[in-house]
Amino acid sequence: MAGVVPGPRERRADGCTVEFTIGGVPGAMTTGHGMDGGLRLVELRAGVHGSELAGLADALATAITLGLQHGAPPAAYVDALRRLELDAPVEDEGHPLVEALGSAPE
Repeated sequence: MAGVVPGPRERRADGCTVEFTIGGVPGAMTTGHGMDGGLRLVELRAGVHGSELAGLADALATAITLGLQHGAPPAAYVDALRRLELDAPVEDEGHPLVEALGSAPE
């Protein structure tokens, strides 16, 4: 792509990681926030490296991150994924955020 110059990359200022289990499969979601405090990055890991679940989790995280970096509001993802039901509820790992959720997409 000749002539395309990427803009300056924003450094993450803050973030958090939440661990979860779905149907006995462990996973983790890490978020990164921009200097303005807005959500800018989502990393989602679940299942064994190379598995279908790991690939799906990575693809979902990439799609969400790209949307966030191009101005999509986080609420749009919450609204779209909230009604997605999984085979098993998220098991509480003691984190206050996980306690409020009924499934991983929430």
